[in-house]
Amino acid sequence: MDKKALALHLIKQDLKYRQMVIGLNNVGIHLEFYPDLVRVIRALMGHSNVKTLDTWADVYVEGMSKIEKVAWGDEAGLYIVALKIYKSLESFT
Repeated sequence: MDKKALALHLIKQDLKYRQMVIGLNNVGIHLEFYPDLVRVIRALMGHSNVKTLDTWADVYVEGMSKIEKVAWGDEAGLYIVALKIYKSLESFT
């Protein structure tokens, strides 16, 4: 698996995780653990400009918020959102 494919896979898995957390919150179970995939994805994408790290992370988190628009189990929808996030982040590399 190349770096782009791996980064997209991790973004998609993070979206799924966040979707699960939202679902649990909706039934009264609060889960506050979020894996720190931002740094891993940033490294895979070759982003080395430390000055824009906060902005880069903000773009990632903003993209993650789009998960609420994707239906549970919609793999194609997850991939589309992951690809949009990846493309938004790509402009920083």
